[in-house]
Amino acid sequence: MSTESSASTDRTRRIRRQSRGFRRAVVATLGILGLATTGLAVAGAFRGPHLADASVASATALERAGQRLVLQADQAIDPVDAADVSVTPDVPIEVSSEERTITVRFTGMLRTLTDYTVTVAVSGAATGVDGTLSYAFTTPDLDIAVLVRDLDGPDEVRGRTVSGDEATTLFAADRIQEFALLRDGVAAVVLDESGANGRLMIAPDGAQVTEEITLPGPGRLQQLRASDTTDRLGVLFTSADSDATDARLSQLLLIDRLDPSGVAHPVTGLDGEAISVLDWRFVPGTPYLVVQAFDHSMLLIDTAATDAVPVPLGEHAELRGFLPGTLQLVVADPLSGSTIDLETGESAPLELPDDQLDETAYPGKVVALGGDSYLEVASRPAPGEGFVLDYEILLVSREGVEVLYDPDAGIPIRDICLSPNAQYVAVEVQDPEGEPDGYPNVSGRTLSTTYFVDLASGEANRAIAGFAASWCS
Repeated sequence: MSTESSASTDRTRRIRRQSRGFRRAVVATLGILGLATTGLAVAGAFRGPHLADASVASATALERAGQRLVLQADQAIDPVDAADVSVTPDVPIEVSSEERTITVRFTGMLRTLTDYTVTVAVSGAATGVDGTLSYAFTTPDLDIAVLVRDLDGPDEVRGRTVSGDEATTLFAADRIQEFALLRDGVAAVVLDESGANGRLMIAPDGAQVTEEITLPGPGRLQQLRASDTTDRLGVLFTSADSDATDARLSQLLLIDRLDPSGVAHPVTGLDGEAISVLDWRFVPGTPYLVVQAFDHSMLLIDTAATDAVPVPLGEHAELRGFLPGTLQLVVADPLSGSTIDLETGESAPLELPDDQLDETAYPGKVVALGGDSYLEVASRPAPGEGFVLDYEILLVSREGVEVLYDPDAGIPIRDICLSPNAQYVAVEVQDPEGEPDGYPNVSGRTLSTTYFVDLASGEANRAIAGFAASWCS
């Protein structure tokens, strides 16, 4: 055998050995990768559900009850109910689930500037492995605006948050009668020099020029309100034309800010004619409104549908607003009160507990908190010379009567109303040193102040100078 042949044979053998070694290495590597992949698959198969995404409209969480938190798991889960969900601090909830989605509906009102944690016990639908989904969010502060009258200069609408320290001027003009907060600014009724006629002005945030809404003619404007859901506002208009057949009738003009024509349209009744309106309210969280005609009949009207037929709600002496966080309309009659559920149309007596006032006390404004409790402004003659009244706010419930807020002696309480989340009571008080402003329709006094009284604790350590709080519209 030649040397060349022997060398060739050796190379062949080395190549074969290297090839067998390479194959063994590849097989080993693939085996390891296969085991790793199998391990990962097994681990994944026995891992409980995790939170993949969550969403809550925290910016509007304080406006009304019924806000929703939507949680998304990273895998399909077994059905979940309220017993599987805990909320800290405690809030009443309703829960529904489907595949990977859990919806938590807060049926109670949320408090401002509060850290809420929602924890859900879940189980994987395919694996049966338990897991926990947890999500935390913080509620925002509440906005409020008030009107400040100045006998020597322009009036101002000032706004701030409840916990804030400084108010910002949102709108200023001579002789502001009333205002309403919009999503993007302020609407206001501004009087002429005589005070007989009003103009409806809109001042968008940051705009240098205000917009004036075209009205049917000169006349008196009252009860300006804005929807918290739609870009609509309404105002009662009474024509100044003494020759007109409807000179003493107040029509409700509705303005849709998304309508480029900028025309105010009267709200019509069952006969298709403009309603003569005594009182009205937007229904919170909906495109509806409720009107009370001069004959005391009430109608529920859908502002989003031009061809919708109004729904009669019966005849009642007084329209008092809504129970906090609900669609329960509160109405009053000479001998009783009741609620009307605007979702079902059902009416129920509102039998509130006795306020236990003695014969020396004068009952005032009542704000219902629910079917068994309410706030009431009460006053009684103060000791000493002259006729001076002492005021207080009573919290009346089935458990009894307690004084929620008691200002200094001789300080009148002009008005009260609840914050959108029913956490605070806006209490408008008037300094006896203030002067009447002489406005013809919505009068006030200088040196008025609005306090924020915590309904749970009675604390009243925050306030803003001004009156006619935006919460009260």
